[in-house]
Amino acid sequence: MRTYAREVAFSWVYRDIMCNEKGDLDYNLFDQTKLDDDDKIYASTLVNDCMDNIESYRQGISDLSRDFSLDRVFKIDLALLVMAMCELDSKQAPVAVVINETLTLARRFSTDKSVSYINGVLSNYVKQK
Repeated sequence: MRTYAREVAFSWVYRDIMCNEKGDLDYNLFDQTKLDDDDKIYASTLVNDCMDNIESYRQGISDLSRDFSLDRVFKIDLALLVMAMCELDSKQAPVAVVINETLTLARRFSTDKSVSYINGVLSNYVKQK
């Protein structure tokens, strides 16, 4: 299911950001009964695209975060934003689905204020495109 594939991708993007290195996605750390081959390809592609373009997405987040320094952004929020922006750029899923699923992950893994912040940044990102 694509929802769980996004959660897997988010977890690995967060891991890569925290470790400041790109690592190979290890599916043994996740519930493989929830992932089919297409989901694994989707998650791997998303993680690789995110990390290959991380500096561009960081700059975009910085530009869209008015009066808010990038070093103050929670790493969880940074990972969610990078992943959502990358997924929006790939145009493999509808904009509303990407934003809604990102906000669902933010509600689960971050703070209430972060949900509003992420929603605002992504809304502005979509308007720019």
